[in-house]
Amino acid sequence: MKKDTKPVFKKTSHDIGGSILDDSSSICIEIKEQPRTAYNDSDFWFHKGVVLNEKNESKHALSCYKQALKLNSKHLPSIFNLACGYEKLKQYEKAVRWFRHAINVKKDWA
Repeated sequence: MKKDTKPVFKKTSHDIGGSILDDSSSICIEIKEQPRTAYNDSDFWFHKGVVLNEKNESKHALSCYKQALKLNSKHLPSIFNLACGYEKLKQYEKAVRWFRHAINVKKDWA
């Protein structure tokens, strides 16, 4: 495992149903107006986690990455960000477990 691991944080806006979402408050407001399919999109939960992480809400971000994985168990960006999030919270055993899981999902990362 590299010492300088950095999460795959992307500064993006998420276009859902004609609304551009670029911060967590917008997500919370706009999601109420969206069809239920937004909740069933692993990329949506991943990006929401990234936004929350950027606002130093690491525990909430981890919950979003886990929600993304409930929808797509092989969503690699969420797996990697979960590992980095646990590392950031100094929960090293969980971090190592998620880094290993990422390698198992994407064998050529090893």
